Amino acid sequence: MATLPPVTAAKRTDMAPTLPVMGGVFLSFLAIGMALPVLPLHVHDVLGFGPTVVGVVAAGQFIAALVTRFWAGSLADRCGAKRAVVLGWR
Repeated sequence: MATLPPVTAAKRTDMAPTLPVMGGVFLSFLAIGMALPVLPLHVHDVLGFGPTVVGVVAAGQFIAALVTRFWAGSLADRCGAKRAVVLGWR
């Protein structure tokens, strides 16, 4: 019976260069996610639409995210991540 080599601690890498990117992604998701709980209340209470329209509006954000993620992923694979991010901010 063969024995496995001993488990060693993984080499720690410097994560400092990735912190601005991770912070930007966090803030982007935070800004997008903050509107989601408020949007149905606004559509129902302020605009006066019924539950069907509230559901369509809430689902619209998820559908838009699903469609654009495939597009952005293929664009990033073809042209690089920087190009996809720059086009996403426009």
